[in-house]
Amino acid sequence: MTVAEATERARLLMELGRHADARALLVRRIAEDPEDVRAWIRLSRCHAALGEPEEALAAIEEAVRRAPEDYDAVNVRAHALRRVGRLEEAADTAMRAIGIGPDWWGAYALLAEVQLFLPERYTRYEAYQTALDAVRYGPDEVGAHLTLWKLATVIGNHEMADRAERAILQLDPTHQFALSQQTAKAARDARAPAAAELYADALAVAPDSPGLRGGLDGAVYRMLRGTRWPALLCLLIAAGTVDVLPVHAVDDRAGLPLPQAARLGVLAVLAAVWGLGAWYPYRRLRTGVRLGMASLVRRRVWARIVLGQAAWCTACAVLVAVVPWEARGVPRLLAAAAVVPVLLTVWFDRRRIG
Repeated sequence: MTVAEATERARLLMELGRHADARALLVRRIAEDPEDVRAWIRLSRCHAALGEPEEALAAIEEAVRRAPEDYDAVNVRAHALRRVGRLEEAADTAMRAIGIGPDWWGAYALLAEVQLFLPERYTRYEAYQTALDAVRYGPDEVGAHLTLWKLATVIGNHEMADRAERAILQLDPTHQFALSQQTAKAARDARAPAAAELYADALAVAPDSPGLRGGLDGAVYRMLRGTRWPALLCLLIAAGTVDVLPVHAVDDRAGLPLPQAARLGVLAVLAAVWGLGAWYPYRRLRTGVRLGMASLVRRRVWARIVLGQAAWCTACAVLVAVVPWEARGVPRLLAAAAVVPVLLTVWFDRRRIG
């Protein structure tokens, strides 16, 4: 196998994520020719990808020893030094890489992130300016904008952080982090159904994003919590029809039982409340949101609890309204049994989605 064939095969193996195979190939190649700088550099990257930071640093030191002015070697050494926690050396090496190749964005991005953790040598503003340089030299690189986002967030420049997120999405519309951040901002002040649809649209682009999945779960849970309000309204209507609240000193049997027509009329009103308050909005939701709702009910106990409360409250309202009661004692107990659990948990379960 020629030199070109060996290095090209190693590169392809690395792109496929087969870093162990690439490492073995590069080790054989270096045994044949220890002066192959490119092989040392790629071997260092393989070690880093396999979670072997010390071995990665040792390999790149060999590359830099053989080619001290090679930008790629010096830049990779800076990354290796950062991984092993030698931050001051990493900063110095990144600056050396900038001196060799001042137009390459990668060393600026690394230097900016390292400067952030060296407050005795650099200010946050200096690190931010370095991140701006990374974007200036790499305007089409996602990594440069991601570094700028980090530094802008640290110094509290939320406008610049937002611009960085938008720039990332222009370069990579499926970037999970930027898409999650932008969707969360758009959904922050939206009503639960609108927020759920925003997250469902974003998940269609990046289906493996845990942040977007969590956002959809949160929006859907808000919708499920809202099902208790139509249920409570139904209970209030039924209780008012039977007059179960002891507001007036009346005989518990006065006006009972209600005529059948009145009971059926109340039942129709309850059905209309649920139809307009829950079923019709549910039918208007996109399929992705409905599927997310079903998934959340299967996965989260509190989602099942709030749905169970809504169902129980509605069932009690139907019993209060439909049964021809001859006294108010039992419907009064039913109303209390329905409303008390909801009132006890309506504020407590606000954060239960986590």
